[in-house]
Amino acid sequence: MRVAEVFYSMQGEGVTAGVPAVFIRLAGCNLRCRFCDTKYAWSGGREVTVDELVGEVLKYEEEIRRRAHIVITGGEPLLQQEALGELVFKLSRYFNTLLPIEVETNGTVTPSPFFFDYAVQFNVSPKLSNSGVPAEERINRQALAKLASGPYTTFKFAVASEDDVRELLSDYQFLIAMVEPERWRIMLMPLAATREEYLRVAPEVAKLAIKYGFRFSPRLQVELGLR
Repeated sequence: MRVAEVFYSMQGEGVTAGVPAVFIRLAGCNLRCRFCDTKYAWSGGREVTVDELVGEVLKYEEEIRRRAHIVITGGEPLLQQEALGELVFKLSRYFNTLLPIEVETNGTVTPSPFFFDYAVQFNVSPKLSNSGVPAEERINRQALAKLASGPYTTFKFAVASEDDVRELLSDYQFLIAMVEPERWRIMLMPLAATREEYLRVAPEVAKLAIKYGFRFSPRLQVELGLR
């Protein structure tokens, strides 16, 4: 596997925001979003075997047994999903089948059914035009439909204005229809690169979430300066 880093911190976004977590950041991504804050993970990384990576994660065994989550992020983790499946299997077997494992994805790669058998929580971040990525590259209906079928899947959209939300309602109406009546599975999170920008944008995004019936997601890593 190509790995950028492994570290212990706190989940900053989504339904588990605030939960301590061991992060496994895989290298390699199929998109080039202009607002990406981990561009160093687009390529490169170091090559390790799955067993070597399990050994790195087990350095945080005490934290995991205290119920820290394991968050596999990127880059785009599903580009390495065969090895990723082996990693999930071995970590689940070592701890237990109820180990909370989250996989963060941009929603452009269709996941194997294997991940749903292991109750993986998918945190999907589909992209809008504010990413600078053409629609044909960032919207994969087949992949999003498969992800939406998972009971633990949620979707996060980075927005800065009501125009962004209107685009979401238009371009991703099919996704909204798939998750209804569980509309809470779709979240709006502030698009911001700095804490100052976040504090300015977040209240407006929260109001938009209330107006349109979506869930609001914080970005604690921006607000609190977390890794």
